[in-house]
Amino acid sequence: MKLPLILSFAALFLVSCATPDPSKLENTIEVQDAKVYEKIEKARLRQENWDKRWDNYSGRQDAKYDAWIDGVFE
Repeated sequence: MKLPLILSFAALFLVSCATPDPSKLENTIEVQDAKVYEKIEKARLRQENWDKRWDNYSGRQDAKYDAWIDGVFE
């Protein structure tokens, strides 16, 4: 009966020793947040770039189509 009690205390002691310092944990979370925000910003800039490229492409294609239609109906 004493063995499970001793093992539970030993496990509790090991877990408490393995738990990192709260300030280190907070710093780790802040670093991870910074990395995530950086990835979000890169993704936003990439999306803006693709939107601009699509607008340029579709504008050129619309101009080609308009010129073709004008040529057909002249």
